[in-house]
Amino acid sequence: MEYKKQVNITKNSKEDKLDELAKLLIEKKVMLFIGAGISASLGLPAWNGLMRELGKKEGFEEELFQCHGDNMLLAEYVGRNGNVAVYDMMKEQLSIDGNKDIEEKLENSQIYKAILGLGCPVIYTTNQDLILETYFGMKGHNYNKIANRVIYWLHPEQDPMGLGYQ
Repeated sequence: MEYKKQVNITKNSKEDKLDELAKLLIEKKVMLFIGAGISASLGLPAWNGLMRELGKKEGFEEELFQCHGDNMLLAEYVGRNGNVAVYDMMKEQLSIDGNKDIEEKLENSQIYKAILGLGCPVIYTTNQDLILETYFGMKGHNYNKIANRVIYWLHPEQDPMGLGYQ
């Protein structure tokens, strides 16, 4: 098995680290990880906000949940119960279809422009929206999606949001 060179984190200066990262970017040896903050830059809810809304829909007491709960447990709870109303709310909150304001922000987003410009051969995201794919499509950039989303249903035949999750 061949092991790829990793960025040497023992270098002394930030400039050296940045130089090495730039070299790896040019050589197309960087995988980019994108989290929920990127979609929040367009006005979509960040993970904590979305989970807060889910908790409200499920009747959780917010202060009590914050002391004893966990966003991942809440997401798992909602997934197990298959509450279609909650999924409808999630789909609505994460969709940009017909939202001209968000579509315009996406079209002009410097963040998404920079991501596309990096040319990373692999981009990994845990986001549940389709913003990255939408942007690439807007710009005529081809991509190969290797997974729809990383959600595994307890009962795979259920897909209450109709998004083709696995």
